Amino acid sequence: MVDAFDIAVGGILGPGATFNKPLKGRVKAGDVPSVLAQLIGYYKDDRQAGESFHQFVNRVGVPAFQEKLTGILTASAS
Repeated sequence: MVDAFDIAVGGILGPGATFNKPLKGRVKAGDVPSVLAQLIGYYKDDRQAGESFHQFVNRVGVPAFQEKLTGILTASAS
């Protein structure tokens, strides 16, 4: 058995709290740091000035993160 994790985005605590949305595709434990770095890089490269991660997820949408994760997992499987 291989340890693997789910990635979820979009949740926030406090007033207006929302649950995060799980992305499809299990990430092997050893790949988690690289996958997270790539997803955070997506945010850093494409965010607007002063935009929080939560605001970014709301603006681009969970499907955009799903597309990124699918691409990352497909490339790592090759």
